[in-house]
Amino acid sequence: MFSEVAYWDEISRWDTAASEESADGWELLGENGWFAMMAWAAGPGNTRKAVQCDSAKTVQVTCHQGETATTRAAPFTPEDRCTIEDSVNEYLLAAGIPARPSGFDWFLRVPTGWTEGLSLADELAARITGKWENGAHPATLRPLFREVVQDFYADSAS
Repeated sequence: MFSEVAYWDEISRWDTAASEESADGWELLGENGWFAMMAWAAGPGNTRKAVQCDSAKTVQVTCHQGETATTRAAPFTPEDRCTIEDSVNEYLLAAGIPARPSGFDWFLRVPTGWTEGLSLADELAARITGKWENGAHPATLRPLFREVVQDFYADSAS
């Protein structure tokens, strides 16, 4: 088990992640609390951020009228961004992790020799769920994320 002290300063952890200009060697993470906690557990050497651009994003809007449902694409709005950021940060705060700054996409370092086309985030998620014994509260999952993600990067370095 990893020490809760001096791992990656809890206050500046998110701010310490370097900015990334190129996606080469880095995998973009999904926008939810699960992936945010994965980035947090990876630490500053394995996490990068890049300025986010939502201008080309859309959302799917489904309208139900009686038994008929219609779906259409709609522009991604600032309200959509706030909803996502609030949800991610609520999850992190429930885990005892400081909120991450908004306005960034977050990436994990892909280890040298990683099989192209294989999702690093999916592999880590599979390892986490494979060791998951009980409890779904983010605070219960925090030590498991830290253990699995740090062990993965330690193993990939050897």
